[in-house]
Amino acid sequence: MNVVFIIYKRPKLTAQVFRKISQVKPERLFIIADGPRSEEERQLCESARAVIQVDWPCEVKSNIAETNMGCRRRVASGLAWVFSQIEEAIILEDDCLPDSSFFPFCSQMLDLYRNDSRVGHIAGCNLLKGYKRGAQSYYYSKYAPIWGWATWRRAWLLYDVDMKTWPVMKAHNWHYDMFDTHQEADFFAKEWDEVLSERLDTWDVQWLYSSLCQGSVSVVSSVNLVSNIGFDPAAHRTKDPNDPMANLITEPMQFPLKHPPHRVCDRQADQNFASSFRLSTASQPSLLLRIKMRLLNKYWYGALFRRVPLLGAIWAQARSNCLWNKKGR
Repeated sequence: MNVVFIIYKRPKLTAQVFRKISQVKPERLFIIADGPRSEEERQLCESARAVIQVDWPCEVKSNIAETNMGCRRRVASGLAWVFSQIEEAIILEDDCLPDSSFFPFCSQMLDLYRNDSRVGHIAGCNLLKGYKRGAQSYYYSKYAPIWGWATWRRAWLLYDVDMKTWPVMKAHNWHYDMFDTHQEADFFAKEWDEVLSERLDTWDVQWLYSSLCQGSVSVVSSVNLVSNIGFDPAAHRTKDPNDPMANLITEPMQFPLKHPPHRVCDRQADQNFASSFRLSTASQPSLLLRIKMRLLNKYWYGALFRRVPLLGAIWAQARSNCLWNKKGR
């Protein structure tokens, strides 16, 4: 088992998460640590690093920044360093406290989907607070929650922290095809704009962007296996301790795992996930832009024509002939 532990300046939280890691005794442990922004932070950074005392047979490798790189560059460069050496890893940050069953869940998913490029991300955190469809142990999602996750080198190689293709995607409004609602697309368009302008110092929304661009899906545990215990003013983004996503209860995964019958994203779960982050409050595009997008959307014409019996049959045949001709070229 390969475990990556990303730390910074919170020794108490680091100690809690490290205790959980030490219980499963991974064969390899990779430490990624950012450096201090000031002399005041230096002692905190050193205390956080000192927490990690490995007392079991384990190959330990460290990637320590002596000066502060920021969340975006530190995590991106650290994971690039990890995946230059190994094929797959389970990843935890210093504020993500896992249930013990998180590790075997990720390990089994890494094994099962190792050679399936359609799956790019395994998530241990489930923020849906009880939503579950059937008895399956996990579901498929277009989202990629990162409070306790795992992935493979093959997926990480597609990651671009600088999102070089985003300006073209936005210019053609292709991001609206990535999501079920305009509100979701608008929310992430704003996030991606802020990343590109360097107003937002993060790495995870770029990871989602890469996943959506590649058409890959995530495996998400049907129960919450990881709790974010780091909602406080010292956090990078999760500063409100009263946030409803703070300190969520975890529960153990039941084994053997029950697999979904079909590899289809759970649309209701994704909509619930979007609502949980209040994406529905994102502003809608202007009326003029919505009309333009509707008129340029060939799928809208198809849905409209199919409501008329004869016209719908003609449209379906025309689309079928078009697709057949494209495949035959």
